[in-house]
Amino acid sequence: MTVDGSPAAAAAAQTSSPAEMGAEGESNSPISDKDKANDETEEECQDDPPEKETTNLEKCLADSDTMTGDCDSRADDGGFDSIVPTCDRTKTSSKDDEPTSVPTKFYRPVSSSLPTSIVDDFQFEGIPTAIILQLFSDRIFISVTQLTGKMGTLIHCSVEESIIDNSTTYHINTLIGSGVARGSTNTAEQECAFREVFVRRLAEQIVKHQRVMSGLKEDTVVGSEDGPIPSLVVGLGLKPIKGGGRMSIACFNSIVDAAMEVYQKGCRVAAAGSLTGLESPD
Repeated sequence: MTVDGSPAAAAAAQTSSPAEMGAEGESNSPISDKDKANDETEEECQDDPPEKETTNLEKCLADSDTMTGDCDSRADDGGFDSIVPTCDRTKTSSKDDEPTSVPTKFYRPVSSSLPTSIVDDFQFEGIPTAIILQLFSDRIFISVTQLTGKMGTLIHCSVEESIIDNSTTYHINTLIGSGVARGSTNTAEQECAFREVFVRRLAEQIVKHQRVMSGLKEDTVVGSEDGPIPSLVVGLGLKPIKGGGRMSIACFNSIVDAAMEVYQKGCRVAAAGSLTGLESPD
């Protein structure tokens, strides 16, 4: 086979047909069908507009078919009007569009969780006196007042027992009110001492009663961690003695005995209430 070395033959050898160039382009192209599909998907995503965020107002308007509501325009502190959607709780059915009321639930405390309350009226040296008792699960409140229902001085007492030395300790401190009543000739120290003695005497009587109710003797010390009785809070509002002077010992003991009588009555009521609902053995 002879090779033509003419310039025309060389030009013909270098140039190729369009069909051959197309075949070579398809075989040597680095872009695959998968890349073309991804490019088309990106173009479609760029053509779609971004979704618009739904505001609270649009949500309220969109739910108007199932819930009746109105939008209230109010002005904030900056002077700009802001639309605050407010929706009623009356729902409407999609079938007949009749309003259906939402059931309302009412809760009442259990009777056993309520305190036992007793109120009695007495006369001490011609002065009307009201004694109020409230027995809680963790506290005892007794108010002795001659001031038309006013509480007066509020004193707290906690009782502690020790089986080491067989002793009972009373911790007394004033919570509210530590002054001297008008018309009294006693000093502030005398008034505070009188109130503390009253609370101490009342607490001693309650501790003895509680021990007897537990089947023990009055002077038996158990040494429980919480003490023989719950915390005692006493409100003491007594009128000063006419003409000054101090309260007589007989009147003092009468008030303590009356307060103890109200306490015992409250214990009986509380015990009767705790037995309610119990079933008798067959």
